[in-house]
Amino acid sequence: MIKHIFSDMDGTLLNSGHKISDITIQFVRESNIPFTLVSGRAPQQMEEHINLLGLDSPQIGFNGGIIFSIKNNGSLHVLKESPMDINVCKNLLYILGVNFPEASLCFFDEYNCFTFKIDEGINMFREVSPQNPIIADINSFFSKNRKILKVTVICPKQNLIDKIISLLNSINLKTPI
Repeated sequence: MIKHIFSDMDGTLLNSGHKISDITIQFVRESNIPFTLVSGRAPQQMEEHINLLGLDSPQIGFNGGIIFSIKNNGSLHVLKESPMDINVCKNLLYILGVNFPEASLCFFDEYNCFTFKIDEGINMFREVSPQNPIIADINSFFSKNRKILKVTVICPKQNLIDKIISLLNSINLKTPI
């Protein structure tokens, strides 16, 4: 007897057009089995699919960084969150910004998406996301008590991704800059 179904979204539940098939929607809605989406996406990027499937069980976003539900009024109800170490976040964003200015950076709390600049990568993100990144100043942003649940790096070229991975593998982000 199946007691609960957990499903990834991208590449699993969603087809190549980033849609859920009608037969899947029908199955999930009629099954009466609790169904949880598990994704690296922000809750706001999952909400359309949650509503389409009629889900009321807890959902998992940010690759486990947040467990949440969407209330009937559309508001986000956070059940549990596991924020990143804020110093690691600050170091990561600083190192990436200084060494790879052509990379686009997004970072998320439970409700918002932030960036330091609007560029080509951020504009691409805007096309596929319901969230509009808020421009933040790195110094004032981190002077407040913040919880970061995810950092996204958008790169236009694969060789840039390889360089970023190589640099990140060679440093300790927990060491203050």
